[in-house]
Amino acid sequence: MTDSTLTTLSIIRIKTGVNVVRLQRLCDENGITTTRRRATNGKMAVCIDSANVDKLIGIARPGFDMSAPVAVAEPDEMPTTGNCVYVVQLDPVTRPGRVKLGTTDNVALRMLSFKTVCPESTLHSQFKVDRQCEGYVLSIANVIGTRVGQEVFDFTPEQFELFISTITIAFKPLIDNS
Repeated sequence: MTDSTLTTLSIIRIKTGVNVVRLQRLCDENGITTTRRRATNGKMAVCIDSANVDKLIGIARPGFDMSAPVAVAEPDEMPTTGNCVYVVQLDPVTRPGRVKLGTTDNVALRMLSFKTVCPESTLHSQFKVDRQCEGYVLSIANVIGTRVGQEVFDFTPEQFELFISTITIAFKPLIDNS
């Protein structure tokens, strides 16, 4: 395979919305050969022969039209500019109390990065704030919940309700899915 006939799984993910890890597993299960090549950004990328792209898409998303234009719509309630503190439930079905807190200028773009790692993640709420307010939100989370990562916390249902109500009082929510 020459580099000119390769397509990265990341490009297929962007077009289809299917997670790269799942695409790679489908390649392994169906005898589609994958290779690793250094992408233009210097990182290693998993690639398949361009002749196998339609086969992989047919397996991953039957009836999907790869030639259709990509429409990545940002919901109206998600601001694309301005600083926000966000609360993302990483796995709302099995661990609703596991949340990621952070700040961003573009919540929709940040959510796309979470969907790559945690496809089940959902945006619970976001608050328009100054960037330095993230520390205040993290300190509230430290007092109420249990820190399990740099900005990842575990809450019981009662703790999560208390946390959300506390930061809702402190900041004006842009959206609230509680």
